[in-house]
Amino acid sequence: MNVLLFILKIIGILLLILLTIILILLFHPLFYKVTGECEEEISIHGHIWWVFRILRLEFQLEEKTFHYSLRIFGKKIFSDNTLEEINEAEDMEIDSPIEEESAKAFAKNTQNAESDIEKFSPQKNSDKETEAPSGESSAEKFSFHEKISKITGFKHTITKIKAEYKDEKNRLAFSHIWQEIIYLLKHIKPKYIHMDMIFSAGDPAITGQITGILSILPFMYKKDVHVYPDFMAEKVYIRGCFACKGHIRLWHICVAALRIIRDKNIKRLIHRIRNQEVTHE
Repeated sequence: MNVLLFILKIIGILLLILLTIILILLFHPLFYKVTGECEEEISIHGHIWWVFRILRLEFQLEEKTFHYSLRIFGKKIFSDNTLEEINEAEDMEIDSPIEEESAKAFAKNTQNAESDIEKFSPQKNSDKETEAPSGESSAEKFSFHEKISKITGFKHTITKIKAEYKDEKNRLAFSHIWQEIIYLLKHIKPKYIHMDMIFSAGDPAITGQITGILSILPFMYKKDVHVYPDFMAEKVYIRGCFACKGHIRLWHICVAALRIIRDKNIKRLIHRIRNQEVTHE
C-alpha cells in the first residue's frame, strides 16, 4: 500500500510539472523589440525572446544585407553566417608554398596552351563568332517565353482566386480568416512606440499635405511619435530613428488556429484547393 501511494505521488508530481510547463508555454509572452535608423542607408535591429530568454532570435538588416541567429539556452542553432564560417575554415587550411607554386605554374601553362590553340585554329574562332548570335537569340527567345508563361500563370491564379471568392461559402471562409488576422494583430501590435523623424517631399505643398495626413493618424498623438517636416529642402529624403516593443502569447495563436480549423467553410475551401492542385498535376 505504501509503495502504491509513493508511485501515485510521483505520477502526481510529474503531471503537475508537465501542467506547469504547458501553462508557461501557453501564457508566457513572446516578446519582441525592434530599433532602426534611417540615414543614407536603412539599418534595422531586432530581438525576439521567449520563456525567460531560453529561446532568442536576433536579426539585423544593414546595408541591404540580412543577418539572423537563433539561440536556445545561449547556444547558436541557426545562423546565416554558418556558410561563411565554413568558407573561412577552409581558407585557413593553406597549402604548402611548393604546392601553390606548382598549381600557379600549371594554370599558367594551361592558359598559354589554350592561347596557342586559339591562334592556330581560326576556323573554330569564326565558327564561334557565327554561333554566338544564334545562341544569344535562342536564349532571348527562351527568356521571352518564360516571361510570358509566368505572366499567364499569374493571371490564371488571379482568375482562380476571383472564381473562388465569388462563392458565398468561400467568401465566409475568407472573412473568417481576415477576422482571425485582425484578432492576432490586435495582440501583436506594439505596446511602446518611439519615433523621431524629419522628412521632405521636395515640394513644400506636398510636404504640407503629407504632414496633414500624418497628423490625423491615431498613433501620432497617442504614442511617442514626433514627425518634423522640412519645407526648405528641395530633395526628397527621410531621416530619423524609431523603436518599438510588444508581445504576444502562444495562447492567442492557438485559439485563432483552433477556430480556423473548426470552421466548416475553411475546411471546404482547403479541400477544393487541394482537389484543384491534384487535377492540375
